[in-house]
Amino acid sequence: MNQKKNYIVTHDFKSPYVMSTGIPHKPTKIEFRIFKRGQIVSGVLVEAHGQPAYVLKDGTFVLPLSNIKEMVTKDVSYSVEGDKKKPQTSAYPAPKKPINTKVKYADKVLIGTAVGIIVSFIGVKKNWWTGPEDKKWLPYVIGAGVGAGLGFYWSFRSQNKNKIVVKQEDKTK
Repeated sequence: MNQKKNYIVTHDFKSPYVMSTGIPHKPTKIEFRIFKRGQIVSGVLVEAHGQPAYVLKDGTFVLPLSNIKEMVTKDVSYSVEGDKKKPQTSAYPAPKKPINTKVKYADKVLIGTAVGIIVSFIGVKKNWWTGPEDKKWLPYVIGAGVGAGLGFYWSFRSQNKNKIVVKQEDKTK
């Protein structure tokens, strides 16, 4: 006979079971028990044709193998002297240097401004800009502004594309 083992639920699911009602014209009713993700259950693994089929909890609830995982535990051993063969290393990685986002924004805005001024200079030399003669500085200011805006946008997009997106499960089921 199989032993009782501990399993952890990996997905929310409902397991049906039959309950006696005591009513003569309707002697049984089917109810469901909800198992939540992360819940630890103990049960017996049932095999069919020599392969694992499902886990039976308390002789009533059928737990499909696709929704649970067996918990594996290991004994913790320690000694006062420690392990002399390995050098002492930290279990955690070294902390990363904090990145100052204001400096990143400023650098990319300055690069964008410089590129905008250069493009404006080329545009004036090639006669792409036909503005008023008394405001010869206007294309450079517009180029610097557009370049700074594009540099800010570039910095904003490059900063936010590496964020971790947490997928939330649908609770309406």
